[in-house]
Amino acid sequence: MQGLGLGGETSLLPHGLAAQAEVKEEDMMGVLRVSVKNNQEAYVSIPALKTDVFVDYKSRNGSFEGDVVLLEIVERTKSEQRGRDNKAAKEPGNHAGRVVRVVEQRHKTRHVGYLDARRCSNKQERFVNFIPHDRRYPNFRVERESCPSDFLDNPDRAIAMIVCAELVEQGAQNLDAELPLATLKDVVGESGDLTAETNMLLLQNGISTEPFSQEVLDSLPVSDGSWVIPERQEGGRREAEEVDRKVRDWMEGLKGYMEEKDSGSCTGCMRPESEIGGGREMTGARV
Repeated sequence: MQGLGLGGETSLLPHGLAAQAEVKEEDMMGVLRVSVKNNQEAYVSIPALKTDVFVDYKSRNGSFEGDVVLLEIVERTKSEQRGRDNKAAKEPGNHAGRVVRVVEQRHKTRHVGYLDARRCSNKQERFVNFIPHDRRYPNFRVERESCPSDFLDNPDRAIAMIVCAELVEQGAQNLDAELPLATLKDVVGESGDLTAETNMLLLQNGISTEPFSQEVLDSLPVSDGSWVIPERQEGGRREAEEVDRKVRDWMEGLKGYMEEKDSGSCTGCMRPESEIGGGREMTGARV
């Protein structure tokens, strides 16, 4: 891609667009949104243009999902236009951009995912690939020496374990490197384990899995050293638990009916009605 220069207030836009009105830096700022389906593609909405600006992976200048960035509109060469697979970037009126700088870092720094040590048979390899669960982020590099030795000796075990890694601050990143750098923080647990999977979801959404601090415990409304759920909330919880139990019973009944139906042995699978919430639902059906 060919850049258009950064000097002056309107030089972040091509001459044809810049001539239409004065454009200030804040008019070229927006939040980077990375595609969930393809993290090589990202878009930014800026006040200066009515359409989203397409930003490919190589033009992000160290920015990540959620960052506020300053954009420069760039012109695509004919070969790039022909080779672009992204449909939106081909459509008339869509512009391509390059991140000039990150105005405000808002991206997540802690990530959960997996270590792919299958390509690290060579001990001279310095880094191991970290594959984040949130696919809006690219793979990261993790120092080999920070990885558990049994992960390196048994790559199949490594890929089956959920781990937590933290992105290195942007100032310490080598922006010319193929993948951003991260440090391994913790092993969450084995993939498929309920506790590990729950902790993975909590960590992925920025919720700590550490025990509450004494300061937090001291802030609870206790009078005699114990804390109880208020009676009005207790009633609501019991009602929710009862609804949950009935839903599970209904699902079990439906599962049994489907299994019998598939085996061809179900000749009359009508089951009693059960109440769920305020209505009545059938837990089976006649075939």
